[in-house]
Amino acid sequence: RYISVRRWGTRGAKVFDHTTYYISSEASSAWWLAQRIRGHRRIENTLHWTKDVVLHEDGCGLVDSQAATTLALIRNISFNLTVMAGYRSISAGIGAMGENIATLWAMISQPGKKPANTE
Repeated sequence: RYISVRRWGTRGAKVFDHTTYYISSEASSAWWLAQRIRGHRRIENTLHWTKDVVLHEDGCGLVDSQAATTLALIRNISFNLTVMAGYRSISAGIGAMGENIATLWAMISQPGKKPANTE
């Protein structure tokens, strides 16, 4: 199956009109495929955007693939610990926890334990 999804509208004062194409081997309904595409876009618009804008993943510039992989793993751990701690803002969570090694260690060694004052 070949699928095309056209998105158009405005964001602020900027007009956009974009078509994205997908290929799928699923023999499912258009509704089911649309749900999967929306789910993919939700991840792309939240997780990947946050990792790029807040954690500067795309601007890393490392050439050594092992070092880049290790740094990506550290970013994923940072992101997940912040979410697990209940922070609404990844930036605020990393800022608060990044200076408190004891809290970070407690979260790693005692999963499920949340630090106080999460915002």
